[in-house]
Amino acid sequence: AARHLRWEADLLDDTARRKVEENLFRIDDAYRGSEKAASFFLKLLRRPEELGKTLEKMNEHRVLGAFLPEFEKLHWRVQHDVYHLYTVDAHSIIAVKELGKLRRGEYAKGFPTFTQVARDLKRPEVVAFGILYHDIGKGEGRGHVEKGAPLIRAAGARLGFTPEEIDSLEFLERSHLIMTHVAFRRDLEDQNLIIQFARSVLNLEQLDRLSLLTFCDVKGVNPEAMTHWKASLLEYLYLKTREVLRKGEFAPQKLSLLMPKLKKEVVGLLGKEKAAEADDFFRSLP
Repeated sequence: AARHLRWEADLLDDTARRKVEENLFRIDDAYRGSEKAASFFLKLLRRPEELGKTLEKMNEHRVLGAFLPEFEKLHWRVQHDVYHLYTVDAHSIIAVKELGKLRRGEYAKGFPTFTQVARDLKRPEVVAFGILYHDIGKGEGRGHVEKGAPLIRAAGARLGFTPEEIDSLEFLERSHLIMTHVAFRRDLEDQNLIIQFARSVLNLEQLDRLSLLTFCDVKGVNPEAMTHWKASLLEYLYLKTREVLRKGEFAPQKLSLLMPKLKKEVVGLLGKEKAAEADDFFRSLP
């Protein structure tokens, strides 16, 4: 049954492909808003293993942009920097293909952590669509992160994602540049930094989703963008943040229990004559 969910563009002859392109006008607002069309597209998203190839063919024949009008603005849009080798639409689809490679186990030896995270996804369609739309704001000009947030929410609602999933999609779009900044430019031995990052992702599911988006985004920039050094930094940040989230170290209620224990240990190390000084120190802490 899953095989029939794939759009077999490779089996279309030239006449059929021309017919598809001539009838794109039939993909109108009524079609885009239909529950049947949205349900079919969500089924495609739930199988990221072959999704990239399907999206690539849909984009080639302008079906993807007709069904997702926000994405049409990314078609052949050049990125003017020295890092991005592909146009925005191609980069986004290549990033989705990277998620498929993770799910299929093609990176099991080189990137085992992210391979396992990808395979353990409970709702892969959220990550797949988050990756596809992470740069959606670039079709609107400068400030693409802020401009992309309402676009991904609107598209998510139209496709039938739940309110919680739509919130997660917006989080992924707004946060897709943060993890690379923290991993590649900040001191990962600073535990306060890790705690602040853990606070921003809120929970383990969000961390898993953002980590995969970040990995696939970097892999989709150009073939040499994801070095093993960069991957190791992302993995280190992921693992340290996961540990903080599992322990709940940034929760106020846990800190309130932790502080008296710390003070007792400090007094034990310094001696009772330093108890008053220790009290003053701990009262000064936020």
